[in-house]
Amino acid sequence: MGAAHRVVLAHLVGALALAGCTAQGGEKKVMDDDGGPGPLGSIAMAVTEVSDAELKARIVAAEEAVAACMRELGFEYVPAPENYGFTSTEDAEGPEPGSLEFAEEHGYGIARGPGISLAAGPDPNEEIRAGLSPEALEEYERAYLGDPESWGEQPPPVEEQGCSGKGATSVFGEEPDPFDAEVRAELERIEIELVPNDPRVRKLDGTWAACMAEAGYPGLSSPASAEEELFEEFLTSGAGAGAVDADGLTAAAREFLEKEIAQATADWHCRAELGYDAVAHEVRNAFEQEFVDAHRAELDAWAARKADPSGS
Repeated sequence: MGAAHRVVLAHLVGALALAGCTAQGGEKKVMDDDGGPGPLGSIAMAVTEVSDAELKARIVAAEEAVAACMRELGFEYVPAPENYGFTSTEDAEGPEPGSLEFAEEHGYGIARGPGISLAAGPDPNEEIRAGLSPEALEEYERAYLGDPESWGEQPPPVEEQGCSGKGATSVFGEEPDPFDAEVRAELERIEIELVPNDPRVRKLDGTWAACMAEAGYPGLSSPASAEEELFEEFLTSGAGAGAVDADGLTAAAREFLEKEIAQATADWHCRAELGYDAVAHEVRNAFEQEFVDAHRAELDAWAARKADPSGS
C-alpha cells in the first residue's frame, strides 16, 4: 500500500473508530447484552457511522484529488480506490452479537469476527515508481508525501503531507475533530473504569467468578478482564500470524478459537444466569446519560461539524 493510501486510511480510522468499525486490520469490539449502544454511544454512532457505499465514494473522491494534485506538480498518479481493505458488517450473516449462538460460533469475536473482509487490490502506482530513477523517485515521493524525514511514528501535520494529505483532507476534512477524542475517551472511561468499579457490578463479579470456576475456569475476576486477558493472549501468542487457510484462519488461530468458544460459551451461561449484562447495561447507560446531559451543546455542535466536514 502506498503512502497516500496510508494517509487516507489514517483519516478513515479516526472517523470510524467511534462507530465501532475497523479499517486495515482488526480491533476488538466488546458487545453489550443486546448489541446496542448506550445514550452516548448512540450519538457517537449516529454522528460517525459511514455506510460501505459512502466510504467507497469518499475513497474514490480522495484518490481523484490526490491524482489532480500530482498532475499539477507534473507527476503521474493513477487513482486506486480498490487499494483499500476494510472489514464490513453490513452484509454479514450469522448469529447476533451477544447471543449464545454468537458465543458458540465466534467466541468473543477475537480470532474470528462476523465481518466480511474486503481485501485490498494491487496499487498501479507501484509500477510508476518502479520505472523512476532514484532521483526522480525521491522527487515523486516528496510531492505526494511531503518531507520523508518528517514522518516518524506519528505523521506530520496534515498540511505537510503533500498531495496525499491534500487529497484526504479535501474529502475528510482537516485534522481530526478534537471532540472525537473526548467522546472516545469518555466511552472508554465508562467501560473500563466506571462500570467495572460500580458496587452493583462488583457484587455480581464475585458470583460470576464462582460460576466460572465451577465451569472449569478458576481465577477469573470479571467478564471484562477475562475477555481482555484472552485477547492479550491471542496477540502475544502470534496466533493470527502465518499462512491463512480458506476459512480465513491460521492453524494456530483455529486452535485458539476452540479455546475461545469454550470460555465465551461458559461466560455467556454464567452471565445469563445472573442477569449480569442487564445490570452492567443499566449502569453504563446512567453514566453515559450524565455525560450527554452535561455536554449537550458540544454534542450538537460536534454533529453539525460532522455533517459538513468542509465547513461550508
